Amino acid sequence: MKRLTGLILGCLILAGCQPVDEEAAKAPVTGFLDAIQEGDLEKAAQFEADDIQGMSSLVEDTSEFNALLKDAGFGEAFDTQAQEFQKKETALAVQTYEIESVSGHGNSATVRARITGIPVNEINPETMMEDIQDTLSEDIQAYGEAHPDQTDQEKILGDMGKIIFDRMYEQIAGQQPADKVLNFKVISQDGAENWKIQSIEEVK
Repeated sequence: MKRLTGLILGCLILAGCQPVDEEAAKAPVTGFLDAIQEGDLEKAAQFEADDIQGMSSLVEDTSEFNALLKDAGFGEAFDTQAQEFQKKETALAVQTYEIESVSGHGNSATVRARITGIPVNEINPETMMEDIQDTLSEDIQAYGEAHPDQTDQEKILGDMGKIIFDRMYEQIAGQQPADKVLNFKVISQDGAENWKIQSIEEVK
């Protein structure tokens, strides 16, 4: 009987049926969400698997925006304002969160989290710019009147960037936060302590 019990347990372990380590499974999700709250996409990426899927359900893809900035060549001061805007905007996506459950076995689990934040990835940039166009024009005109002798092109672009991105942030931050329930599929890749987020899906 002892040998039979051992064989059964061995089969269960080989089949990945051992109970999941809930704290270890939650760690990449809480780390990821904390990083988003800080607006730190690079830090958030440390908790993701290389083939992560479903990112559009939470944050927007900033690669196109970064590429546009690089091609535009507006200078370091403008780029700094853009990066600060991205950080602040990203942080709006997760204002609060709560881990509701962890389920799974072995080296795979699903972590369910309830998140409150502004769905920044769903905002239409063209509509947003139309909404702030009048106030933005007034701000830029006021800047020109206040700095008639300013000739430093990079300084002007940096100041313009701050005006533009501050108005954009105000517009986004004024949106109504929404509640979302997300399922994070997490896997242990190289051992029990190295869990990564493999996919993110919104629960409808």
